[in-house]
Amino acid sequence: MRRYEMMMIVDSTLGEKAQEDLIAKVTDMISKYNAELYNIDKLGEKKLAYSIKGYDTGTYYVFFFSGSNELIEELKRVLKITEGIIRFRIFRREDLEKVE
Repeated sequence: MRRYEMMMIVDSTLGEKAQEDLIAKVTDMISKYNAELYNIDKLGEKKLAYSIKGYDTGTYYVFFFSGSNELIEELKRVLKITEGIIRFRIFRREDLEKVE
């Protein structure tokens, strides 16, 4: 399995519970595909460099995981249509090591 880093910007006007539900949705999807989640970093709310879909601020999350191509395609498909996610990017990172 390849290693990946995913940066996700979530609508900061959502409540804490709604943001946690979005994160749980992503982690459930990762575990469903027998992938391994290394770490999730919450970088907090930040002002966007430019307006995206009418949003000026967003809460940033970074996921580090390993998974298959099928997982990546499913993540892309689901995150594109999920309400509350402003933007996401997935990067292949072969230099990542498992964090205990």
